[in-house]
Amino acid sequence: MIRAFAALTSRRPWTAIAVVALVTVVLGVFAAQQRTDTDITAFAPETAKAEAYTLIQEDFATGGGNAQVILSAEEGGSIVSADGVRAALIVQQVAEAAPGVADVLRPSTPTSPAVLSFATPIAAGMIEAGIDPLTASDEEVLGIARAAYSSEEGAFGVGLLSTDADPEVPAARSGLVVVQFRSDLDEIALQEAGLALRDALAVVDVPDVTMDVFSLGILFEELQSDVEDELPPLLGLSFLLIIVILAFIYRSVTDVLLGIVGLMISITWMYGIGVLLGPDYLGLVGAFTQISIVVPVLLVGLGIDYAVHLTSRYREERGGGAAPDRSARTAVMTVGAALVLATITTLIGFLTNVVSPLPPIGDFGVFAAAGVLSAFVVMGLLIPAARNLLDRRRHAAGRASRADRPSALAGLLGRAALLTEHVPVATMIAAAVITGASVWISSGISTEFSQEEFIPEESESARLIDLLTTRFGGDITEETYVLVEGDLDDPGVANAMLAFEEGLAGIPDVRTVRDRAQASSPASVVLGVTASLADTDPDAAQRLVALGVLPDGSGFASDAEMAEIYAAVRAALPSTMERVLSRDDDTAVIVIATTAGEDRVGELEAALENRMATLEVAGIETTVTSQGIVIQEVLDRLTASQTRSIFVTLGAALVLLVGYYWVTERRPMLGLVTMLPSLVVVAWTLGTMRLLGLSFNVLTATVASLAIGIGVPYGIHVTHRFLEDRERADEIDEAVRLTVTHTGSALTGAALTTAAGFGVLVFASLLPIRQFGTVIAITIVYSLAVAVLVQPSGLVLWDRWHARRSRR
Repeated sequence: MIRAFAALTSRRPWTAIAVVALVTVVLGVFAAQQRTDTDITAFAPETAKAEAYTLIQEDFATGGGNAQVILSAEEGGSIVSADGVRAALIVQQVAEAAPGVADVLRPSTPTSPAVLSFATPIAAGMIEAGIDPLTASDEEVLGIARAAYSSEEGAFGVGLLSTDADPEVPAARSGLVVVQFRSDLDEIALQEAGLALRDALAVVDVPDVTMDVFSLGILFEELQSDVEDELPPLLGLSFLLIIVILAFIYRSVTDVLLGIVGLMISITWMYGIGVLLGPDYLGLVGAFTQISIVVPVLLVGLGIDYAVHLTSRYREERGGGAAPDRSARTAVMTVGAALVLATITTLIGFLTNVVSPLPPIGDFGVFAAAGVLSAFVVMGLLIPAARNLLDRRRHAAGRASRADRPSALAGLLGRAALLTEHVPVATMIAAAVITGASVWISSGISTEFSQEEFIPEESESARLIDLLTTRFGGDITEETYVLVEGDLDDPGVANAMLAFEEGLAGIPDVRTVRDRAQASSPASVVLGVTASLADTDPDAAQRLVALGVLPDGSGFASDAEMAEIYAAVRAALPSTMERVLSRDDDTAVIVIATTAGEDRVGELEAALENRMATLEVAGIETTVTSQGIVIQEVLDRLTASQTRSIFVTLGAALVLLVGYYWVTERRPMLGLVTMLPSLVVVAWTLGTMRLLGLSFNVLTATVASLAIGIGVPYGIHVTHRFLEDRERADEIDEAVRLTVTHTGSALTGAALTTAAGFGVLVFASLLPIRQFGTVIAITIVYSLAVAVLVQPSGLVLWDRWHARRSRR
């Protein structure tokens, strides 16, 4: 490959540029189709609970299909008032009439209306009393509300009031209107419905009442918008900083422009390859996620390294009097060999993320690897070919090029070799002590994973989530599920589900109404429908009793025909039954209204697991799951994978380097010396993370692969150049000085540009990305320091040891 690149860029530079341009056009078509998935459940690992949660979301009409309208009175006021009820009814009227909302509402039934609110039982009581809810007075509202909230049928309204509610008055600062959408809507349709409702209510004004609309669809839309709005400025700032740094290093406009153009092409290739591998084409990876926003910035940091090393070597050859075509060939043949090895180890570093239990982290590794490979090909062809073409005329005319001047960093870096020349042993001992201390300090790093980390702190969604938390104790629509699989035609299973629901009331974080848990299952739905039909359709209720529903509504007879009972209720209320029973009656879901959030989900899960004996005695299989439980599994898997990921990544790179230098140089120990930057940098970075209070999250968890991606190439370039300089130099000190002077200056330029590329992440709105930028900056600084100071000392000691062994 290197010989082909060298021949193409030196002899046929126009062909090399044409190849890059053609591939860019093709991949650009696919890159334009790139989209970002902002659903936090994309991080779900492949476990029984995660699969159960996915099954419930896909096959049952549960979760996500609603929008919540938060109605709040002014400070000191109560939403249980004439204005509050009027506002709730207006929201209902808007939802039932607004385009894009009315046509996607869940079908209403007497027991489950599509629009449900704290005012629903109050309005029903007023209509029954002959009072118009839209013109009622505060006194009339309070009188009806007191009676409605104390009744069996209207008690649910209290559950839709804020936690400061006083049902005796009744009074509360805020109340909810829940607008429920059809279960067959996909994520895009749900998002559009939530946005349509928000837009329709934006023009509604009720005195002394504020309205806030929240839904997962609105949240995802805002996150998507934030990602799309945030990436261009971050990339723009990254490019600007790199331009300034390259201008300082090169003092050549064309070299700067070539590097920037190469980066833009590399990013286009990465997006195109990512889309081709994605769900719309080959299906080998998932869609881009929120953590994938850092991949383009990562390419800006890592990709420019290729341009810096190739340009530096090209300038060195031109400075020595070589012609442009020969300089291009030499740059590719010398630096290119190191770049190939560096690229392979970098690919290994990123691709080890594929074994991560979290799919988006594995996809992140694939996208990053595709980008690094793209940068290698693009820069390896574009930089020497374009430089060759640009300098031909100038060289033919006998004019010197400004690009022929040595780097301003060369002299400065030459002084850094003094430490290696005089005290290599002390340098290695100091590095070993710092590394040992870093390993000890890093042992206490914590792991964090939260939905809220992916929501910008100053966003509207963050404000609404905080409002839901402070006023209602969390998401009022939070649900925890128990997936039930087995013989659901057995009446004993139905009675077991009822017994399980009865025992939920005493469990913390299970929502209750009048000391009964807000839970539903196929069995409790049937009993509720039977009780409702007793008043509206006695004959239908009697038919259910004849099939096995006990007349007192306490359960089912031992010979009940459950299949026929479920079929009858499904025919009458399909939208209600589809929430809790599959179409073939072989799977059921017990839906429990909960308030655990992310902080107490572990305790809730354990409490529900303890209640499973009630169900398991009926001979059925059960699985407790929820979005919070899946996120907790993500956290557990993330924690467990850290050590494994670090050892797998470093081990794979070490085996590759030892094998490479064994085969090519017959000196396997060089592989260990070359790994020094990565081995040391990983320890130093983890220790610094602990000292700074940074934790592992879905991005900083990739620190091992990033240490490989940054540290190993630094080590390879130093070792590769050292072997070259050692053959030409008479003394080891001279060889080290030449290596640090030439390769060290290129590494410094690469480090500055990489730091600039990643440094802009500290301005991101998402906390994980800001922390990621900080960790990368730390890694870059340490990688450069180790490559320029520690690794040369290791090479000196290795050379002396090798010389002594040869003499023996």
